[in-house]
Amino acid sequence: MKPFFRLLAIPVVVMACTTKPKPAAQNSSTTTIDSSVAVTKTATSPKRQPAAEWLIVPGKSVGKVTIDENADSVLIALGQPNLTDGAMGSALLTWLGKNGDSNSRVSVFTQRDMGGPDETVSRVKQIRVTSPQFKTAEGIGAGATLTDLSAHYSIKAVDKYKQLKVYDDLQHGIAFDVDSLTNRCVAISVHTPFNRNAAHMNLR
Repeated sequence: MKPFFRLLAIPVVVMACTTKPKPAAQNSSTTTIDSSVAVTKTATSPKRQPAAEWLIVPGKSVGKVTIDENADSVLIALGQPNLTDGAMGSALLTWLGKNGDSNSRVSVFTQRDMGGPDETVSRVKQIRVTSPQFKTAEGIGAGATLTDLSAHYSIKAVDKYKQLKVYDDLQHGIAFDVDSLTNRCVAISVHTPFNRNAAHMNLR
């Protein structure tokens, strides 16, 4: 005989547990787009202003050097320069970077007011730096793009030296050497606002 299997119906009881959904916690930092995707907004942190020794202030100063200060004060602050060149009451003083790095320079142009009341005093007329450590309060320094410069300053092309184009914001007293191939800043100069002579001095 063939075995006979009798299927026994086993009642299955499904118990549904009903749980009240918890109210969503309010969080101002999360925006829900749909039921499966959430985007967290990240607050934009303000740019940290450079330390005073690395701060560029258009028309006024770069680090420890200030426009129109006595050149003797610069020597006290920075020590003796690595390079000097001078004639006719003018001088170009240059400090090289660590271990004599010639790509990281601080150049200071000083001048005497010949025939003036203080002609014996040599004063700072322009400051030029190439190190990216020096930055403005907005974070502009060597390495910034021409687009970055235009976004913060009213610059105008005023000179060209080989591959470099010089863009100057005469009103604020700041100029930028820009590599014409990369359109990136390679040096920043600070001078007295509205002083065209100081703006066009060649410290390169």
